Amino acid sequence: LPADPTVSRALAEAEMNARHFPEAARAYRAIIRADPDEDIAYNLLGYAEAFAGTPDAAREDFEQYGRRPGQATNALDSLGEAMFSNGRFADAEKSFLEAYAKDPNFLMAEPLWKAAHARCGRWRRSGARPCRST
Repeated sequence: LPADPTVSRALAEAEMNARHFPEAARAYRAIIRADPDEDIAYNLLGYAEAFAGTPDAAREDFEQYGRRPGQATNALDSLGEAMFSNGRFADAEKSFLEAYAKDPNFLMAEPLWKAAHARCGRWRRSGARPCRST
């Protein structure tokens, strides 16, 4: 991978856009190695791992991102999205509710709305209860 962080960022973005998620994850890891203070790279690495179908790796990435100053709530919200995209609705709901509890004003309370959708996904999967859009 290129040593120039600007080129690595462009490569990572191009790989994400092309849906080459393992390659994007590799590029984001290179960015983090070159500049450990690049907060957004930790978050985007988590998404790349989630979209690559490795939600446990994404969880680790988001946990690391959440330890960055000021990123705890966004990390929980991002983790919820990663779990949701991998069909892990109970985990998604838990993460969204934790994000909401940490900061009810984050994204104008959007994590609470996402938690409801995650719960609906669980219900649909189990066949236990119908969910309707209004």
